[in-house]
Amino acid sequence: MNVCLVCSGNYENDLGFSVNKSPVYEQGESIKNLGVNVSYFLIHGKGIFGYLKNVIKIKSYLRKNEIDIIHAHSGLIGMLVVISTFKKVVVTYHGTDINSKFERLLSGLASLRASLNIYVSDELLRKSIFKRRSFILPCGVNTNFFKPFDKIKARKKLNLNENERIILFSSRFNNKNKNSSLAFDSIKKLNYQINLQEIKDRTRKEVMLLVNASDFILKTSNYEGSPQIIKEALACNKPIISLDVGDVKNRIKSINNCFIVDNKPKSIGEIINFIYKNKIEYSNGRESMFEISLDVQAKKLVKKYKEIINL
Repeated sequence: MNVCLVCSGNYENDLGFSVNKSPVYEQGESIKNLGVNVSYFLIHGKGIFGYLKNVIKIKSYLRKNEIDIIHAHSGLIGMLVVISTFKKVVVTYHGTDINSKFERLLSGLASLRASLNIYVSDELLRKSIFKRRSFILPCGVNTNFFKPFDKIKARKKLNLNENERIILFSSRFNNKNKNSSLAFDSIKKLNYQINLQEIKDRTRKEVMLLVNASDFILKTSNYEGSPQIIKEALACNKPIISLDVGDVKNRIKSINNCFIVDNKPKSIGEIINFIYKNKIEYSNGRESMFEISLDVQAKKLVKKYKEIINL
């Protein structure tokens, strides 16, 4: 079976595809381990017009290579793929492609032609325009890599102060959807200093160390699909404070020391105080992540691929 994974190749740093698009890359490598021949096609350009410039390149690539299934990651890329080929197409919708009204429309059009539409959370499926040939499959978590690691040792490796209060923000500060202003507003009135760390220009190992070096993870996004950093934090048994976005509420509903809060600085600040006052250091989230580990999710995906090929 020959599968081509198609995703954005636009990066803000030089760390490459495997880091900047880690959920896609890790998915590809995990299905390789099950005997699937995997190739990657990266889309360069922004917005629908930037993406359309890739049509000729995709057509040429598919003409020169034997591909059974094209798996597009995002509704916009799915739309690009379905107008470029008559081959069987799978589309995974990650969040913005459904939460944005304009992209939701384009995603809906792509879904009509796709052989399978994968949504990373139930919420995204509920919001989608069409629900045909749909399947819920969150991106898998590398539980062999994201696992509990001593906090002090992690801080030493990252040259962070061993005695600071460190909160890990779920992304980079300049990503508007991640809403860093709410995070900063939530900590600025607290009567102690907090080092709010962003995830920016970090290797995968550094991200794993940051998760373990932090006291807890804070997510203040406007919307999400199935945020990978939340699942990775759970795999490391870290506490979480999050707004009710994507599938986070469902992920943490039975996990100790994880909290869903209102999008108000005061509400978030109160939970931050609660965590520090009660010296909360760990959650029990790791065990819940084994059911969506990379290997488990890869087997589900390959099974779907085989069903599509045999249609």
